[in-house]
Amino acid sequence: MQALTCSFSSLRLSPGRPQQVRKHACSAQSSPVLAVQKHSLRGCALRTEPSSHAQEHRSEAPVTVCKMKTRKAAAKRYKVTGTGKVLTRRPGKQHINEKKSPNRLKQLGKMKGVADGDMQKVKKCLPYAGL
Repeated sequence: MQALTCSFSSLRLSPGRPQQVRKHACSAQSSPVLAVQKHSLRGCALRTEPSSHAQEHRSEAPVTVCKMKTRKAAAKRYKVTGTGKVLTRRPGKQHINEKKSPNRLKQLGKMKGVADGDMQKVKKCLPYAGL
């Protein structure tokens, strides 16, 4: 087995982040290959930086993607129906209700569908809503 030499500048190690180094043995070569796994501090899953040898064997190096975050303010404002429509509340029923008729207040209490022009914004805010 050959001696493994590696420079830290090629691994791009930063002193402030927790890191994990693992050895990878391949049947094609006799020398182990290092792959550096960095743990991101932003709440993402574990990332792997493949070495030049690991690029040949992509199925062996696990690569995970960061999760998309749901905007909680949007999740409280919108409701997705079973058919895929997005419903929201009507404006105008929070205050100054004395001068509004009971029939008008009843209509303002019902949910309404989101306009087609706003659907792109809602889809970005709710990535896991199935829109």
